[in-house]
Amino acid sequence: MKHTNKLLLCLLALLMLAALCAFAASAEGETVASGTCGKNGDNLTWTLDEEGILTISGTGAMADYKNSSSNRTPWYTYNSLINSLVLSDGVTTIGNYAFYYNDSITQLIIPNSITSVGKYAFFNTQKLATIHLGAGLQVIGEYAFYSSEFSPVITSCLASEEWNQVEKGSSVTYGRVYTNSHIPDASGNACAVCGAVDPVFTITTQSFGAQGDNLTWSIDRDGTMTISGVGSMGNFGAYSNQYFSPWYSDFRYFIKKIIIEDGVTSIGSDAFKSCENMEIITIPASLVEINRHVFEACKSLRTISVNPNNTAFLVDERGCLFNFGKTTIIKYPPADTHTTYELPNTVTTIGTGAFEDCSFLEDILLPDSVSFEAYAFCNCTSLKTPINIKNGTDVIKEGTFGNCASLTSITVPDSVRQIRNGAFAGCGISEINLSGVEHFDPNVFAECKNLETISFRDGISFGSYP
Repeated sequence: MKHTNKLLLCLLALLMLAALCAFAASAEGETVASGTCGKNGDNLTWTLDEEGILTISGTGAMADYKNSSSNRTPWYTYNSLINSLVLSDGVTTIGNYAFYYNDSITQLIIPNSITSVGKYAFFNTQKLATIHLGAGLQVIGEYAFYSSEFSPVITSCLASEEWNQVEKGSSVTYGRVYTNSHIPDASGNACAVCGAVDPVFTITTQSFGAQGDNLTWSIDRDGTMTISGVGSMGNFGAYSNQYFSPWYSDFRYFIKKIIIEDGVTSIGSDAFKSCENMEIITIPASLVEINRHVFEACKSLRTISVNPNNTAFLVDERGCLFNFGKTTIIKYPPADTHTTYELPNTVTTIGTGAFEDCSFLEDILLPDSVSFEAYAFCNCTSLKTPINIKNGTDVIKEGTFGNCASLTSITVPDSVRQIRNGAFAGCGISEINLSGVEHFDPNVFAECKNLETISFRDGISFGSYP
């Protein structure tokens, strides 16, 4: 009897062990596909299991790939099945285009062994919301983490000064970088764990300015950019030595508020171009110069405040920015939802892009003597007020009324001799008299779908202005 009981116990133990082994095998997931992906062939392997986990393991560099049918990643055909990525310690690089356009990966932890992320490695991985960069990272390729749909949270075990040494292409566009000294864990220790608890976002202050380092800029977690220092900012754009501002590539979409501190004397041309989410800007008493196209494509701008001690600029009760004598309007806040506005009679000039993107504005009362700079009303899609260009004007500048789709009446005086590119493009006019015009550029009336009649003098010339 005792022997029988012992036999039964042994059999039961064996059955339980078999069940546990089967459970463990099931928990690991069956392999769906596998292969090699190393720069040297089999130094790295990849495995995709039935749970959708893609694991890259081994030692050394990953192969580089391209966005072409002849050289795509070996797991490309399984992209729809991949929902999680595991990069094992020992992998030293992530190849070009490695996870290009993956639609399922939501988070990424790059181990400390990885020193470089190839170009376009995670390009348009639309669901990739959190990225943790290991302490060994040295190079991030161009557009490695670019996405057109979201703003990933990027954390790093690198200290701020180490992060600044990482070689970066146009790679973390739309991203936010949390670095070592600003990632506390629950006990307040910096980077003690990879999972940050309510990190304090900051970008290490960087120098710039007309003299190279006379100004500094920084951005905090809430998207507030602060510019401080003494002197001029210097210009950006096509006619300067630096085409883009230092925050343009990686941070322009993250900026919500700009504080310019006392001591700064100028805002450079194109400085805040395409900061589409910027809502508020504050101008100090020290500022004496605002250059061209500063607020181009700042569609969310709703509040402009000027220090009351400033003697160069002021704002009216609507929040519109003027020069101190109110002879030039510099910027009407595009996000203002009022539909009507009356310009002060003191205004003689509507500045470059002053009403650009003011899509809510329908009616505007203009002084008789006012003149228009380039792009003055560009993209004022709801503007209906008939426009009478003042007599004595000789040039209508580029893009002045571009894409004013609701504008149906524009009177051009005989004094106008030239009309520049795109001046009336996309307008709703059906007829226009250009009896005094001697020359107009291409695309002056592009996309004017209602235009039926243009009256002009004999001998008028067409083509780009010399």
